Amino acid sequence: MRIMHIDPVKEWRGGQQQVIYLHEGLLKLNHQSVLVCAPDSELAGYCQKKNLPFYTLKMRGEWDISAISGLKKIIKKENPQILHLHSAPAVTLGLYLKLFIRALKLVATRRVDFPVKKPLIGVWKYSNHFLDKIVCISDNIKKVMRRDGVPVAKLEVIHSGIDIGKFELENLSFSLKNEYKIPADHLIIGTVAALVGHKDYPNLINAAGIVLKSFKNVTFCALGDGPDKKDLQGLIDGLGLNDNFKLCGFTKDVTSFLKQLDIFVLASRMEGMGTSVLDAEACGLPVVATKAGGIPEIVMHKKNGILVPPENPAELAGALLALINDQALRHQYGKESKEVVKKFDKKVMIAKNLELYEKLLNGKS
Repeated sequence: MRIMHIDPVKEWRGGQQQVIYLHEGLLKLNHQSVLVCAPDSELAGYCQKKNLPFYTLKMRGEWDISAISGLKKIIKKENPQILHLHSAPAVTLGLYLKLFIRALKLVATRRVDFPVKKPLIGVWKYSNHFLDKIVCISDNIKKVMRRDGVPVAKLEVIHSGIDIGKFELENLSFSLKNEYKIPADHLIIGTVAALVGHKDYPNLINAAGIVLKSFKNVTFCALGDGPDKKDLQGLIDGLGLNDNFKLCGFTKDVTSFLKQLDIFVLASRMEGMGTSVLDAEACGLPVVATKAGGIPEIVMHKKNGILVPPENPAELAGALLALINDQALRHQYGKESKEVVKKFDKKVMIAKNLELYEKLLNGKS
């Protein structure tokens, strides 16, 4: 089977990790898989380091005619049967290509639960007959797409997956308590999320302020970077939380970070699925998260964590305090997390994508 992936995103986030898992998985199963990504992107750097098949191409947006020309040349050389489009701009580029190469099967992955109604072209982009299938990474995303008028026959739910085995790491590459001068007796509550609006860091920061009024021996650590960093640091400063709320920036060694936490938290107001939650579960952490998007599909309320309404710092703080004050409950939820996460192994995600490709090529979907 011959698959070509397109992802023009330059940074490395959860979606890019999923692209790599799928690309590597297909290659290990002896399929022809090639990735087209942006020059100087994190994906290009990873593929070069790991000697994975890839091309770099400048893709300046959805309407980049020069990118279409470049992609046509790559397609002529690689002769893929399926184009897998891993972002909204990639979908538009794929639709252009189908105008010229009708035999191509187009698969798009939708990782966010934002509505597609705005702009109006968004509904057409995902509903038109050129696009064969849309992989929704959660049931909630499928629900949003259906609500916005995308035909249900186009939608396939394939949850994101993680490499569960890599979280067995024992040697840590750094010490959070040493690096950020966190007192030895403090619990560490952590999150892994980009510093962007829909992750709703103000919700978490305000909840931290409430927690710290009741329990002083706790430090919050946030792993991630993004355009909202300055504003968020200003909010932390304004609430006087500098000593107890650390913006730790970006690192690829997420495992070493997670292994040092006592509780994992995700405060999003919108969330496609939240693979950082899966990573935390694989590390045996109890989880406090909002009921946003696909999160309730991966956190079992009062089994391995506590779910609260989005945009409600008081509820979020209450859930955190319940775990702060109950070590036995933290241990119980953490143990259950390792069981919950097993069905989200990357091998399952790869197998389901492969099954979808086979159905498309055999005319069964």
